[in-house]
Amino acid sequence: MGAVNGNGNGNGNGRLTGKQQAFVNAYCGEAKFNATKAAELAGYQGNYDTLSAVGSENLRNPKIEKKVKQFFAAFAMTAGEVLMHLGEIGRGEWADYVLPNGDVDIARIVEDDKAHLIAEIWETREGKRVKFYDRLTALSMIGKHLGMFVDRHALTDTEGHDLLPADALVSALLAARKELVSDEP
Repeated sequence: MGAVNGNGNGNGNGRLTGKQQAFVNAYCGEAKFNATKAAELAGYQGNYDTLSAVGSENLRNPKIEKKVKQFFAAFAMTAGEVLMHLGEIGRGEWADYVLPNGDVDIARIVEDDKAHLIAEIWETREGKRVKFYDRLTALSMIGKHLGMFVDRHALTDTEGHDLLPADALVSALLAARKELVSDEP
């Protein structure tokens, strides 16, 4: 992964020192978000406990925290992007890349920036095989997001008797009250 930019000597203007920048680069890269490992890779000295404390302290530093957030923001997907990808899977857009002989034009998928349609690629004696993400799963996820599918559950009390939905219960109570009030002399 590339470096998260930040130059300077940490003079209070929002810039990181060289060692702080090395920590951010290591944390967001080779250390895979392990602050202790990032401190070690950045050149901080000490035993595990010392490096752990340095890593933790660095992550609380507002300048370092800002750079790490910038890194995540650069790679985050919006809800719209997620739905767009699910929509492409749900529509089966991968079918455009299946050749008449059943092979898949992987190079064209990558060229068209559609590699997210591929779940898995593996080698066989006959050549490369491709598994695409499941259309029904994608459609189900979209449907749930849109509120199209509502799970209904029967409510019962501790003895297994059906409980009425809230509005039915309120209506039953009001009807019972009305009967009690009208029965009075």
